[in-house]
Amino acid sequence: MENTNTDMYQDYTVRANKGKPRIWIEGKRLIAARFLRGERFTLTSNDAGIVLRLDPEGSRKVCGKGERPLIDISGGGCAPMVTGDQVEIVYKPRQIEITCTNWSGDR
Repeated sequence: MENTNTDMYQDYTVRANKGKPRIWIEGKRLIAARFLRGERFTLTSNDAGIVLRLDPEGSRKVCGKGERPLIDISGGGCAPMVTGDQVEIVYKPRQIEITCTNWSGDR
């Protein structure tokens, strides 16, 4: 995790919170991708998933406590993914790509 020039990969299952889909990512992977607490970012979606990009004018903000950043995406922000979908999260410098690898069929 020390080398921030190398993409990092994570397999993840979209969970539910209060009946809505939720993607919760935190910690060292965010730090490696330079998504630090207080940084602003934009979220865009496409047919395959969503992309987070650091952007000082972004409408979203990395939260968390101390040195542990946290991004919590829920409800419509997870679209086109739904609860139960298997996704791959790719952490790149200044960008995070979340792509569905196995649609759950709950559409």
